[in-house]
Amino acid sequence: MGGGHARDDTEQRTLRVPRVRGRGAARAGRFLRADTAVAVGLGRRLVQNRLVRLVAVTSVIFAATIAALVWRRALAERRVTRDASAGRLHHAADAGRIAMLQELARIRATLRDVVDAPPGVRSAKLAELAGNDPERTAMVLEDQRVTLFPARVLRYVPDPSSGDSIDDPRAGALLRAAREDVMTGQPARALVAYNELARMHGVSVRRDPASLIARYERLPLLPRLSRSAEAVALVHDLESGTWTLSRSTYESYRDELDYFVPGDRDIPLWEEAVHAVRAASQTTADRGGEVVIWVDESHPVLLMWQSRGPAAVALAVTGRYVADRWLRAPPGFGYGIERVDRQAFLPYPPRDPHTERPLSFAGHEWRMITFAWP
Repeated sequence: MGGGHARDDTEQRTLRVPRVRGRGAARAGRFLRADTAVAVGLGRRLVQNRLVRLVAVTSVIFAATIAALVWRRALAERRVTRDASAGRLHHAADAGRIAMLQELARIRATLRDVVDAPPGVRSAKLAELAGNDPERTAMVLEDQRVTLFPARVLRYVPDPSSGDSIDDPRAGALLRAAREDVMTGQPARALVAYNELARMHGVSVRRDPASLIARYERLPLLPRLSRSAEAVALVHDLESGTWTLSRSTYESYRDELDYFVPGDRDIPLWEEAVHAVRAASQTTADRGGEVVIWVDESHPVLLMWQSRGPAAVALAVTGRYVADRWLRAPPGFGYGIERVDRQAFLPYPPRDPHTERPLSFAGHEWRMITFAWP
């Protein structure tokens, strides 16, 4: 019995050992499976991270490549656009220069034909040449006569004809009497003499119109309201060319009337044009010529003339007319013309891009600047 129990215990101990070992193996298996799962998970994450990095790097490289291609295309398009703009600029410059030279040649030829034509034909051709533009005037100067096409008012002329008025001894006597009455304190008697003298049209005193002298000198003798109205009327008549005056006479009376009627004056474009043509045609041996004048320092006028004997025919155009009707800049471009000393016939704003072309007319060398508006 004792031996049997000992054997049973031994068997039980023998059987328990494998049971203990089975549990450890299971636990170890579980640990092994867990470690394996962790390793697999880590491997998958590592692969995923590598894939993410690879995709990110590839995306960045692709985006950079696309951006570089787009930038290069933009640069190429900008270069093409710039080259095209430069081409249009140079084309506009060449076209403007050709247009200017063609117009100058055409006007010279027309004036040569006109000056040799009979008077009636001459007037018709000049009227056609001038058209009806406020920036363009043709003219005939013969002896002391001046005729403009289209007809314009001249406030003064180079040589006032003595035939327009005559020195009247009676007018001179009335003027002396009126002035003496003023000096002796008899304004009423002086005003009567001035009123009579103011009604004497076509009469002059020492080459100045008697009516103009009387109307001006009686102003201080008039009542205030009448004085103001008469001063306004006198300025109107002076500006309307009522009298044929010299430049010095016009400017003298106009300066004095500024005291009674202050205000801006119209620019004497055509008066100064006539003066310049008269002076140039009389002082040069050439039968024709050109000159640019600046009226009031800021209004350029191009004058072109031909002369034959005592007669001279001419065309005067403003700088604005040349720009608008001769050059006609294409859209997006503008023109300027200036002498080498920077005296501008066509002012222009300093602007880039621009290009220059040489011009020669009116006795000077010029630069024609073509620029692009922004």
